[in-house]
Amino acid sequence: MAFHTYHTCLPNPPDFCHSRSQADSDSKLMMQELERECSELEAAIRRERLEREKGEALTRERIENEKKELQLSVDRDRDNFSRKMAEEHDQRRLEHMEMQVN
Repeated sequence: MAFHTYHTCLPNPPDFCHSRSQADSDSKLMMQELERECSELEAAIRRERLEREKGEALTRERIENEKKELQLSVDRDRDNFSRKMAEEHDQRRLEHMEMQVN
C-alpha cells in the first residue's frame, strides 16, 4: 500500500498554497489598515495637542498682559498717591511757615 497524503485522499484537494497566500494577503491588508488608522489617530492626537498648547500659550499671554496692566495701574495709583501726599506736605509746610511769620 502506497503512502497517501491528505491531499491525495480528497476528491478535490484544497489549494493550501492559495489559501495560505490569501491569508497572507488578508493579513497584510489588515496590517496596512491598522497602520493607516494608527497614523490617523497619531495625527489627530498631534493636532489636538498643538491646539491645546496654542490655547495654553494664549491664556499665559493674556495672564501676563493682565499682570502688566495691573502693575501699570498700581504704579500709576502709587505715583498719584505720592504726588498728592507731597502736595499736602508742601501745603502744610507753607501753612506752618505762614503761621510762624505772623
